[in-house]
Amino acid sequence: MEKKLFIRESSGLVKDASVLDAIMINLGNMSAGAGIYFITSALTPGSNAIVTSLIGLLLTIPQAILYTLLMLDIPRTGGDYVWMSRLVSPWIASPLAIALALQTLAYIALIALSVPSFLSSSLGALAVASSNTALSSFSATLLQPTYTAILAAIVFSIGIAVNIFKPKFGFMFISVTAIIAIVATIMTLVGMLYYGHSAFVSSINSLLATYNTSYYKISTVSTSSFSFSATMSLLPLFVVFIYPWLNASPGIAAEIKGLNRKGKYNLFLSLVFTGIIVTLSLAVMYGVVGINFANNAPSNWPTSAPVSPNFLTYAILTIKNPILDWIVAIGYPFWDLATIGYGIVIFARYVFALSFDRVLPEKFAYISPKFKSPVYIHLLDFAGTMIIIVVSIFFASIYDLFGTTLLGMVWFAIVSLGGILYARKSFFKDSNSSRIKIGKIPVITIASVLSFIYFIYLSYVFIKDPALGGNAFADEFIGIAVIAGVVIYALRYYTLKKNEGIDLRLLYQEIPPE
Repeated sequence: MEKKLFIRESSGLVKDASVLDAIMINLGNMSAGAGIYFITSALTPGSNAIVTSLIGLLLTIPQAILYTLLMLDIPRTGGDYVWMSRLVSPWIASPLAIALALQTLAYIALIALSVPSFLSSSLGALAVASSNTALSSFSATLLQPTYTAILAAIVFSIGIAVNIFKPKFGFMFISVTAIIAIVATIMTLVGMLYYGHSAFVSSINSLLATYNTSYYKISTVSTSSFSFSATMSLLPLFVVFIYPWLNASPGIAAEIKGLNRKGKYNLFLSLVFTGIIVTLSLAVMYGVVGINFANNAPSNWPTSAPVSPNFLTYAILTIKNPILDWIVAIGYPFWDLATIGYGIVIFARYVFALSFDRVLPEKFAYISPKFKSPVYIHLLDFAGTMIIIVVSIFFASIYDLFGTTLLGMVWFAIVSLGGILYARKSFFKDSNSSRIKIGKIPVITIASVLSFIYFIYLSYVFIKDPALGGNAFADEFIGIAVIAGVVIYALRYYTLKKNEGIDLRLLYQEIPPE
């Protein structure tokens, strides 16, 4: 009897994701809150992060077009892995997908570990604003490695448990935490505008007086006029956290209810909303804090000050209402919770798709009849993430894994190459994308070319200047992950053919069932 190519005729996953869930998982993927926080702590004289944000948004539009069209044409679990493996080559897609899954595993752990740091920063600013020494002591305690790991483990365990026992609530977890973060951010912006520049200057002068500096001194260290090069130097930070990360809803496309109706524009809605909230946050910060102070503070801040210069610190010091300050301090870190929820879901979908294609053990494609979730994948995620969290107690260098952004840029470049090659495939002629053209050229081809050029450029930038995020540990991680992916795929290719008579080349000529 001939062996089936795929392990079964249906994925077994249920269409539990609403259009709102699709939008919210994209917001979790793009990490607006973390992006704003880290970008504002790394501003430089002459830069204008508002301009950088708008440029980053515009440069991502071709990728958004490409991903939207492929998501509607090939709505499968695993999204861009399925596209790349069918449009480019499984010998490239499968090893890179395994490497990306390992990177996602590390990223989930790092984001979980950043929750205590995020919370410590907000509570520390709150302690300064309210002169609360007990709160200041507590915020410092959160940064001790053991307590950081314990809180990270608790937060992550809750996310995993929800996804195992109530997978529908896994999407809801992302949506609820993202909505809380959005509401907190809007209240933050309203509060900053209401209390204004004078309130911020008063608070910051009170804080800095102890360190023999002031708002005026920091503001006048440099009064550089607008510099395009300084502005563009911020683009990699936007890339690390925000705009190119559009692979979330495509990864769950087979589970989205009404994808081809109300859900077809979910990526664009997510991208535009993220662009608005990021750019507006930066504009309000510049208006209240002052662009020269905001740009000079990161390099001229007192090293012994109890808080660091960033959007969250500025907001809490500006707002004079204790209740609103607490809402901001507690609500803003919910951005990280939404990102953790996204990571858990997407890691599971990549591993599931690889298993469904027989590259990884079939056990990982098992869907629990009782819970309707990929239990073994979540247990793998739990084990791997917990190991990284525990290791963080002893090795601070684990945080260097934030520098693996290069892998994502290479991934997106190859997906874009797949979009260019799509028009040559036999199944393209019957697709929706084949009917959307400018002149005689399919729009998806044009978008793919532009996207490919952009991500090749970004890959070059990250390789050329390791200070933008790369480091030896991160580079070694990428190398080991890719090599592991190649070895795993090669072993499966030859053992399946020899022992079970299954030719993976034939499997990858087919689109997997929903």
